[in-house]
Amino acid sequence: MTTQESHDTTEQDNTLVGFSTIDDRGRVALTKATRRALHLRTGSSLAYVVLDGAIMLVPQDTYLTEIAERAARVLHNAGLSVDDLLTELPTVREEILRKEYGDRFVDALASAHAAIHTTHP
Repeated sequence: MTTQESHDTTEQDNTLVGFSTIDDRGRVALTKATRRALHLRTGSSLAYVVLDGAIMLVPQDTYLTEIAERAARVLHNAGLSVDDLLTELPTVREEILRKEYGDRFVDALASAHAAIHTTHP
């Protein structure tokens, strides 16, 4: 197993420049100073963009929290709950599948699913 390395080389004027290596599982370590500056903690979500041979990491925790809060408000204003959405999900999923792939495909999929989940004595 490769040891992860992470070092800050500069920290001034809200600019952090660092160095890190990728371990044998493809993970990149960020220094404590970097995580603190970006308000990251264990389990934080990051989006990434690869552009012209460089990678940009974009923290998503605040964004995801805002989306969840906005979704909760929309559901509340519509008089719906998450359970309401989950109850309707199978029906809506089937409608979309039938529209996009046709009845024959959906029926074959349902048959294959039933065959997998049928208990054999």
